[in-house]
Amino acid sequence: MKKPRRYDAWRHERWPQKLQQAWLDANFVGDALTPSGPAAILAPRTRENAELALGRYIEFRRDCGLSTDLSNLGYMIQLPDLRAYAHHLLKTLKPQTVLLGLTSLCRALRLIDEHLDQSDFRKVIRRFARIAKRSRDIDSRLLSPIQLVEKALEIMDEAEQDPVQGIRTAETFRNGLLILGATLCPLRRENWRMMKIGEHVIIEEAMPKFRFESDTMKGRRPFECPLPNEYSYVQRLQRYISHFRPRLLKANQPDPGFLFISRNGGQMGRATISMAVELTLMRRTTKRFSFHMFRYSAATFISEFAPERMHISRDILHHRTLRTTAQYYIKGQQTRAIEMYQKLVAAAVKRAKRRGTKRSKPNGKPRPRKGGA
Repeated sequence: MKKPRRYDAWRHERWPQKLQQAWLDANFVGDALTPSGPAAILAPRTRENAELALGRYIEFRRDCGLSTDLSNLGYMIQLPDLRAYAHHLLKTLKPQTVLLGLTSLCRALRLIDEHLDQSDFRKVIRRFARIAKRSRDIDSRLLSPIQLVEKALEIMDEAEQDPVQGIRTAETFRNGLLILGATLCPLRRENWRMMKIGEHVIIEEAMPKFRFESDTMKGRRPFECPLPNEYSYVQRLQRYISHFRPRLLKANQPDPGFLFISRNGGQMGRATISMAVELTLMRRTTKRFSFHMFRYSAATFISEFAPERMHISRDILHHRTLRTTAQYYIKGQQTRAIEMYQKLVAAAVKRAKRRGTKRSKPNGKPRPRKGGA
């Protein structure tokens, strides 16, 4: 029997009736005559995070014996209760994760009641924003696109040369192809998970491409990009579909159509696709490179090697503004700025020493001034 997921208990079906109905109203998708709810325009993952955050808070209140019959939503976010909840989360989570959870909870409550007084809630969030620091050192774990491409090609070549062409070999080639694709086209993890042959991966046309409609993208804008011509990507993709992918399918089950599938023949889960990339690269680089770091790697690479073309990173990562790209995805700027400053100082010192040497005699005595003393 499949073990139930921990966050299933936080879904809106387990909430009090009034709050559950308010959430459904906020997510209502309207038409030309009926307006949509405020949550309908959000990306699915954003809505899910808000739902889980509110569900987790409701569970906390139940465990503490606090009221969950919340006809007055303002009663739910009194300052003592929020402080107790934040300290409860800090027992098992890092401060940055707690901050993200509180922000999602604040968003969920605002979606339900846009006139809700959240002044106390904002105090808690501002407090955490000051003390929370990123616990994960991304700079030390970041791999450049050059390293990622080299490792991806090595992985796929290794799978091709393996004399035993079985499930393990198919997984190895799949992981290498996934790493190469995510390096050259740094889409979000969810887009790679949902990618289907013929729907999102178009190979038969004159220009092979990835294509996503607006409702499948976080930014609610359609996305389309040609498949890379470099490294025989299209040929490797076709090789995977025709030779390696069938080895992951189950004989008595229909083909789900997803491009990247698990060894059980179904869609790869979020944890499965993340661990496939992380463990594969960990064995070869000793660095814990997570799936989302492909996006960090792309933006950082452009800022370092082609800063004059920094604007293209916004479109590559499918952001609305360059500010988002620069604020969250360009890593190591402070370190590189300090290194540049140190090099400038060292160069200035060397120039000063050379000028001083030219003005003095070989024995170290100063040259006499012209015209005598």
